[in-house]
Amino acid sequence: MFFRRFFSLGTDRVRLVVEGPWSPAAAAEAERGGFDVLELHRGLQADFSFLVRPAGRIRNLKILCDSASPAGLESLLHLESLTLGCPLPRPFDFSALPQLRFVSISAWQPWYAASLFTHPSIESLHIEGYDGDDLSGPAGMPALQSLVLTKGRFKSLAPLARCASLRSISLAHNRALADIGELALMPGLQSLELGDALPGVTDLAPIASLTTRSQERQRPSDEKR
Repeated sequence: MFFRRFFSLGTDRVRLVVEGPWSPAAAAEAERGGFDVLELHRGLQADFSFLVRPAGRIRNLKILCDSASPAGLESLLHLESLTLGCPLPRPFDFSALPQLRFVSISAWQPWYAASLFTHPSIESLHIEGYDGDDLSGPAGMPALQSLVLTKGRFKSLAPLARCASLRSISLAHNRALADIGELALMPGLQSLELGDALPGVTDLAPIASLTTRSQERQRPSDEKR
């Protein structure tokens, strides 16, 4: 087991990085507080019950290790940001984390969808490997403002047109995506990023529409100068 505190490059944010199984020494370090992000790396955790005592100090958590049970994560009532670099075992209910606003998942599991896509406060969602055939799930998230999707199977963005809160979309390596025309039906969209490996996207006219809307939003502020 190894643990150490790091400063994130270019910021004053403190990362508490723990590699390997949790230990009494790591527990004491976590209970000291004074960190912005807790990162769990490598090894296998039996569960996350060791997070119960320092739960009130944990706002940002990165799980980059395997686990046998998600037990203990439900104690993180103040957690705002969760990164899952390894799959969580069943069962886990995202609604147990009421303050969650930012979620990044690079090891998607289909059963996440039921509680993730009904979460009332998630504003930013990043999913790598989403296997849904359409985007009805993310489109139903009431607070969602930023959506990043990579390596997905969906063919259309159509369901996102009903997500009134959505302001930013980033897409990359979604080879099945064939049409982005629905972007013209998203009046609140302010930012769009199209990355590599989108071979089915050939009509870029919706991007021109998005650019025009952006310019119109900026014009009143420009006129005041």
